[in-house]
Amino acid sequence: MKVDIIPWYLIIKHLKRKTSDEEEKLFAIWLKEGKNREIFSSLQKMWQEIVAEVSDYNPDTQYYWVKMKERMQQNTESSKRFSFRSHWRIFAVAASILLVLSFSTTLFLWKVKSVDKPCLAQTYSTISGKSKVILPDGTEVWLHNNTTLSYNNDFGEKERRVLLDGEAFFSVTKNADKPFIVNADKPFIVNADKLNVQVYGTRFNVECFSGKENILVSLLEGSVALYTDEDRKTFLKPDQTGIYNKRLSSLSVEKDDVAYTASWATETVRFEGESLAQVCKYLSRWYNVEIEVDPQVSDHYAYTFTVREEPLEEILRLISKTNPVSYSFDGKRRIFIYPVGGSHR
Repeated sequence: MKVDIIPWYLIIKHLKRKTSDEEEKLFAIWLKEGKNREIFSSLQKMWQEIVAEVSDYNPDTQYYWVKMKERMQQNTESSKRFSFRSHWRIFAVAASILLVLSFSTTLFLWKVKSVDKPCLAQTYSTISGKSKVILPDGTEVWLHNNTTLSYNNDFGEKERRVLLDGEAFFSVTKNADKPFIVNADKPFIVNADKLNVQVYGTRFNVECFSGKENILVSLLEGSVALYTDEDRKTFLKPDQTGIYNKRLSSLSVEKDDVAYTASWATETVRFEGESLAQVCKYLSRWYNVEIEVDPQVSDHYAYTFTVREEPLEEILRLISKTNPVSYSFDGKRRIFIYPVGGSHR
């Protein structure tokens, strides 16, 4: 068995000069293996060039990662044309870099495991933040934090089956829309713990965390069938969410605000004259944090702006400069917003 691991959390912390002594030892060990020094040298050079470009002011390091992502997208555009099977190493490095730098991702680890058929598994994992991946059939998948997506090397031969632990948003296209992808007409199935989601060309969100009692499937477009037993399938319509209770082995369907549910899985979100309460509702979903807004300011101000890849604190600073509101953190991914001169309760 051969395993290649790129420890992005160590690389990021090393470039930011935030590694502990123990982490620095681990980084040094990784650096000595194979072509790792060459990989790191390229990343370090790019990092230094970007830092030099913005030396006239001092943005936070998240800004540098955004710039690196843009540079990587330009430099790896041609590598996307390569076959995954014949150029897996190039694809692995390029894809991993792009994923780790996407949308405030602070820790990302991607493994490619090569073993004898039929057990070759491709695995994508996010620890913090969110990332976008492209499957071999062209399906686009957004992965939320603490999420793992994997599939075997027989993907597309009889069916397109993926295993999900966490939350992901899928955009699956029918063969008629992508005729150049030969296996896009095979059934696409998401295994989400005890629940299977069979897809018929669609966009949908699946939330399946091992520590939670319910599995949620929210449909935006198209059609999906939910089942634990293939003889008993429940079909969802757009704007519906299927709720499977793992403890009771029960499945229910209800109408839902699926646009909000999937709002985290976009590259931008636009607010037009929205109240602070509404803005923070979406920011909570976008950045995966809990935001509590004091009733005194929740509906008192309106905001119009677009969020792309800005750090959350930068947005909060702009909000506080626009109107007399303050904010604070409690260290547990919770944020409090309240009137200037006040305090959170």
